[in-house]
Amino acid sequence: MEENRSVDGPLLTASVGAESRALRTCMYTAEAQRGHARYTRDLLSALSQAGARRSVAVELVTSRDIDPSYRTPLYPIHAILPPLLNSSHFHTTAGWAASRVAHYLRRERIFLDWIAARKGLDLVHFQEYTPWLAPVHFARLRRRGLGLVATVHNVANFGHSSRSYMRVSQRCWKSGWRQCSALVVHTEGLRATLADFLGPGHPPIFVVRHAVWEERALPPAPAEPPRVGEPSRLLFFGMIRPNKGLHVLLRSLKRLPDCRLTVVGEPEGQRYFEDVRALAAALPEGQVEIVSQFVAESEIAGFFDRAHLVALPYTEFAAQSGVLQQAVAHGRPVVATDVGGLGESVRDWGIGAVVAAGDEAALAAGITRMLRPDAYRAAALATTRVRDEHTWTEMAEATLDVYRTVAG
Repeated sequence: MEENRSVDGPLLTASVGAESRALRTCMYTAEAQRGHARYTRDLLSALSQAGARRSVAVELVTSRDIDPSYRTPLYPIHAILPPLLNSSHFHTTAGWAASRVAHYLRRERIFLDWIAARKGLDLVHFQEYTPWLAPVHFARLRRRGLGLVATVHNVANFGHSSRSYMRVSQRCWKSGWRQCSALVVHTEGLRATLADFLGPGHPPIFVVRHAVWEERALPPAPAEPPRVGEPSRLLFFGMIRPNKGLHVLLRSLKRLPDCRLTVVGEPEGQRYFEDVRALAAALPEGQVEIVSQFVAESEIAGFFDRAHLVALPYTEFAAQSGVLQQAVAHGRPVVATDVGGLGESVRDWGIGAVVAAGDEAALAAGITRMLRPDAYRAAALATTRVRDEHTWTEMAEATLDVYRTVAG
């Protein structure tokens, strides 16, 4: 087996003998509609095929309302978890909060009961879990003799607007992640961040590179720099929340009069979205278009094909962005800030420019630099190479290496 998987500490690989023992694993992904659900479908589909060659069987535990597009006959799907009610069902904040607590308690209890009744399972791979239940529940699962792997998508949990919730959840995650047999991140920089956060004696941390999304039936439209006299079309894609830096991008447009920005994403908080709209309204008419809704997979390609450049102006981040992989999938160069796994990936792959976070002047300069024909074409060409190298099959093989190491 190739010894090319990164791990914090001595390199660990599965022995040849371990490959002969059948291994039964399940992945836990409660989200059934969006990013994690899609990531899980694509990874498990590749795992089911690669695992058949390496005596590893995979299955999924998810919510009952799993979207039909995320169902597949390639592996068993146990849609047993209760769906989460939308906040619109509640008349008061207190009622909404009480419902959330009850939901997560019930959801994880159903999962633990399912595990207790499941025979012959060797390993559980978590893509998410309720942070304040993770320490106790993970310890309980380890006592049952199960191997536990957790993919740490977001070391610092910047997606939440409440700082107090972030602090509490981080303390819980620190305890829960330390209960695991192994942890997975998507870049070397995130491995270092997670190791520092967890402190000495943490479980081994493996770097498994995030695959490029396969969301196109046809190759992407050729990426060409703007022609003389043509506006430069920028794209901001994904959830609209403060740490993703859309406000910085909008302020930078004052320095970029020839650029047109399309914002595509669902707002996570109304107050921030109102600030975003006010910034957009202060710019010349037509410079900003906002599509404030979740976009189906079938509609994604059109937005990227119309863009020259994808902007990822995050201000705070301790994760890898799925939008970065989408930009690569659609052959579009990027300008990203140097936070989380963004700067590391963009520099290593040569697909765009990296700028300081929170600096609108630096962001505008980076965009201007990347729109120059030579730089643009070099970055666009690099996306083709990355797309060919970072496949779901490669990611599945690396994940199976982790499973085999955990199983011994």
